[in-house]
Formats: sequence, structure tokens, C-alpha cells
Amino acid sequence: MAGSFGHVVANQDAGDYRYIGTRLLENGGDRGEAVEEMYGMIMFLSDGDPERISEARRNALASLQASDARQYGTVTAPLGS
Repeated sequence: MAGSFGHVVANQDAGDYRYIGTRLLENGGDRGEAVEEMYGMIMFLSDGDPERISEARRNALASLQASDARQYGTVTAPLGS
């Protein structure tokens, strides 16, 4: 996949999953592929359970804010705003 989860984390091959922003997603196709891959990851990790997905969404912004993601200028407002 040209646009993938690996393009938004530091070094997935070395197990370094720190968020590094979206600058490596060069076009709409790359962004679409990354979203599709992450959707698949969410469904796998949640077993498709709507409650688990909702809980993850509610906690996503807090998780990003607690990480170093703010330095990339992508974590600014509550989800859904």
C-alpha cells in the first residue's frame, strides 16, 4: 500500500508506532488507502463491537493529546466538532 498506517507512524518495522503526522500521505489516493487500512485495524481490534468502537472514539483525542502528536499540528479540536 502506497498510503498506509506505516506512513503516519515513526517506524512500524521497528515497532515504533509514535504518530508523526500525515505529511507522507501525498495525495487523496494515499490518504484513502491509509484510512482503509486503519479502519480494518479498528474492526480487528474491536471485533466489530459498536460499544468498543464508540469508547475508542471517545478516548482517541485524549490519547493523541497525551502523545507527541500536537507537534504535527493535526490535533486541535475535539472529535466531531
